[in-house]
Amino acid sequence: FPNPTTGTINIQSTDQLIQSIELLTLDGQSIFSESAINSTTKNLNDLSLMKGVYFLIINKYNIYEIQ
Repeated sequence: FPNPTTGTINIQSTDQLIQSIELLTLDGQSIFSESAINSTTKNLNDLSLMKGVYFLIINKYNIYEIQ
């Protein structure tokens, strides 16, 4: 959240540690990725995203969520 974003995305997991995240455009282009997070929260700041729809892939130790 928030959706739509103003440049910051807040990610929170209540059940497992977040291992990695990746932000993709609708056509599958990776525009941001980070690994070895090992935390239940992650804030992405100053992304400067253009208007559009994006996919956020969250890897929680081989359990993948796409949002």
